[in-house]
Amino acid sequence: MPLVTVRYCPSAGQDIQLFYDTFGDRSTGQPLLLVMGLGGQMILWRTEFCERLAEEGFFVIRFDNRDVGLSSHLDHLGCTDVVSMFLGSLLGVSAPYTIHDMALDAAALLDHLGVPQAHLCGFSMGGLIVQQMAVSFPERVLSLTTVSSPAGLSGCTLRGKIAVLRLSSQDPDDDIQRTVNVVKSVSTRKYFDEQECEACVREVVARSPYIGGVPRQLAAILAAGYGVPDVHTVRAPTMVFHGTEDPIVPPESGKVLASAISGARLFMLKDGAHDLPPEIDEILIDGLKENAGIVDQRLPEHYAGYEAEGRSEPYNHDEYDQHYDSYAREDDDVSSSAQYSAENWSFDSDPLSASTPSDFSASALSSDGDYGYPPQEDAYASGWALRSSDESYPPEYAGRVISA
Repeated sequence: MPLVTVRYCPSAGQDIQLFYDTFGDRSTGQPLLLVMGLGGQMILWRTEFCERLAEEGFFVIRFDNRDVGLSSHLDHLGCTDVVSMFLGSLLGVSAPYTIHDMALDAAALLDHLGVPQAHLCGFSMGGLIVQQMAVSFPERVLSLTTVSSPAGLSGCTLRGKIAVLRLSSQDPDDDIQRTVNVVKSVSTRKYFDEQECEACVREVVARSPYIGGVPRQLAAILAAGYGVPDVHTVRAPTMVFHGTEDPIVPPESGKVLASAISGARLFMLKDGAHDLPPEIDEILIDGLKENAGIVDQRLPEHYAGYEAEGRSEPYNHDEYDQHYDSYAREDDDVSSSAQYSAENWSFDSDPLSASTPSDFSASALSSDGDYGYPPQEDAYASGWALRSSDESYPPEYAGRVISA
C-alpha cells in the first residue's frame, strides 16, 4: 500500500502524492478504479467488497483522493468557509482546485500503475470525478458506474446540509458518537448498524484524523455546479445507481445523469440514502460485471430496479449544460429561503454551535431513540413521479424507477 507521486499540479504549486492499494490479479483481472466521495478515505470502499470484486475478475484499485487520508494535504491553499459556500452558492464559488484537477490525479495514478484503460466507479463526489475522466479521457474509460452521484442539480436537503457542515468541521476524534449520529442521519435506515458505524469511524480516525481538506473538496463540487459539462458526450457503457431517499444528492440526479448519457441504465435503490451498506454489495458487483462485459446477461429488472425509460423527446443538451449557470432548484433557493438564511446559520467561533433551523429535529443527532428525522422533503417536487415496485420482488432489492 504505497504512497506515490503521480504528477505536478500547477494550481496547487506542488507534486501530488496519492496513497493506494490493489486487490486481485493484475495480469488477468480487468482494471477497476474506485473513487470515493467528499472527505472519504479509500477504506470506505470496504476490504470485503474489494475482495469480492477481485474474485469476480477485477483488478481493483482504491486510493485516497488529494486532501484526504494519507494522500497529499494541501493546507497551504487555505481553508474555505463551508457555511459561506452554501449560503453563497448561487453567486458562484471560488475553489482552490477543481474536479478536473482531481480527475487528472486519478488518471495520473493509472499512468503510474501502467494501466492504459480502466473501468471506473465513483461514489458521490467520486461520481463527479469519474464523469470528468470519461469526458476528458474517453479513450481510457472502459465503462462508467456512478453511485449517488451529482448531475447538475443541487437540491441537497436540510438534513443533508447539516450533515455536510458538521462532518466538514468537526474533528471525528473529538466526539466519536457525534460523528456516528451525523452519519446515521444520512444513511439508509433499514441497513444502519450503529456498532459497525462506530467501528468504521474509529478505523478511519486511527488511520488519519485529518479533515482539513474537506472544505476545499466541497468548494470543488460547488464550483463545478454539482455536475460535469459535456457529460452527454460519454459513450462508454454506463450504469447509474441512486437511492430513492438520498438526502444529499437528490434522486432526480440519477434520472438526469442516466438520461444524458446514451444507453445508460438507471437503477433506483429502494429506500437507499447516501451510503454504501454491505446489503447492496451484490447488486453493485453484478452491475459492475455487466457493465464490464464479464457476464453476458443483463441485470434483471426485478433484481434492483428498472432500466431508465429515458425521455419521449430528444434530450436537450443545452438544457443540461445550463445547470452550471444556475444550478440551485427553484424550491431550494439558498439566497431567499428562510430555513437557509444567514440568521439561522449564524455561527460564532464554532460552526457546530449554530442554531438549528426550527424544522430540523434535534433528536436526529441523538444516540437515543428513533432517528427523529424531520418530515422528508419532497424529493420529487420537480414533477417526477414514483412507480412502486412489485410486491413479489425480493425485499432487500426491490426497486422503484423515477418515471416522467
